[in-house]
Amino acid sequence: MAKKNNASRYVQLDFLRGVAIVAMIIFHFTFDLSYFGFIASDTMYRPNWVLFQKFIAGTFIFVAGISLHICHGSAIRWAFIKKRLLLVGGAALIISVTTIFAFGDFAADMFIHSLA
Repeated sequence: MAKKNNASRYVQLDFLRGVAIVAMIIFHFTFDLSYFGFIASDTMYRPNWVLFQKFIAGTFIFVAGISLHICHGSAIRWAFIKKRLLLVGGAALIISVTTIFAFGDFAADMFIHSLA
């Protein structure tokens, strides 16, 4: 596998990706505080936190779209997409099944609330 040159990196895109990751860490840390009773249990449902959730998700989708365009340009490499989809989709499925097994109805309720 050829090593990429650091000059081919997009610093702004990496920065935005980093911001999204830090925001996700903050969100999940706050969620954990709420779940374990250190802060109010309805914290995650307050309007500013819901807006924060949507900002995080939107940032990840935006970065993914820009990265897809940079990686593929005008011609999509379907074999690469299939491999990545199987890898990421498989990981997401494993995490989802584990979460449902570990948290049961609470995980299902959180999923339904996230759709609202």
